[in-house]
Amino acid sequence: MEDLVTVGDVVWTNYSPDRGRVVKVDRYEVHGLPCYSIIYVPLDAKPLKDGRYRERDYCYLNELVAQDGGILHLYETNDDEVFYLRRQATIMDYIRS
Repeated sequence: MEDLVTVGDVVWTNYSPDRGRVVKVDRYEVHGLPCYSIIYVPLDAKPLKDGRYRERDYCYLNELVAQDGGILHLYETNDDEVFYLRRQATIMDYIRS
């Protein structure tokens, strides 16, 4: 998953066209299997002075797995899919690496 979605990328789902900007990707386990949560905010959300967002701005996509370049829900009976658009690299990305 870390190779697919990172902070700053844009995500949306197959059940909603609304897009959001990724602010965090968490890894954890469910039934011993690795899965992820993507935390994002709407594209028009304005950060507070400390860089965080209002609590109501945060949106959560949970129990996700990466499969064949796609992001799907962990449970087979749930056909949710997350689509993503990588953010453009900046000069700071190259300086840090």
